[in-house]
Amino acid sequence: MWRPPDPLDVVVVWRDQAEHAAESLSKGNRVVVVGRLQQRSWTAEDGSARSVVEVVAEELGSSLRWATATTTRATRSQDQ
Repeated sequence: MWRPPDPLDVVVVWRDQAEHAAESLSKGNRVVVVGRLQQRSWTAEDGSARSVVEVVAEELGSSLRWATATTTRATRSQDQ
């Protein structure tokens, strides 16, 4: 079910996409994220039950409503 995003949502980004995001985005940038929601649960060191809902990003980028962007095609890393 779709829900409006919370500003404190955690977005998980892996591998080359994480590197590209680090090079392209800065704190305070508005972004568009396409992905799936994932809930994780664990027991904290104090014994309390904890859980978090994360967005596992499939695609992400700057919101062009609030900024302009210039893109360059990234090369794949050697280990892929």
